[in-house]
Amino acid sequence: MNDKKASNGGATTTPLYETTGPDGKKVTFTPSDLVAGGGHIKSESGKSFKPKKYKGSSLADIITKGDFGKTKK
Repeated sequence: MNDKKASNGGATTTPLYETTGPDGKKVTFTPSDLVAGGGHIKSESGKSFKPKKYKGSSLADIITKGDFGKTKK
């Protein structure tokens, strides 16, 4: 028998969720963001809030949005 440990060899994916912040803008977050913030996440404006309603999101959804890759002026 080999004493080598089996390696996964594959990449893992992080689930993404999307909610609306107190300023009305959509905020994308991960479970790690919730843990780091003690159950709260921050909106673009810097306000901390606890998400009540959220839905699953994907990386493809983020990329296909019209503003992906554009720089802010």
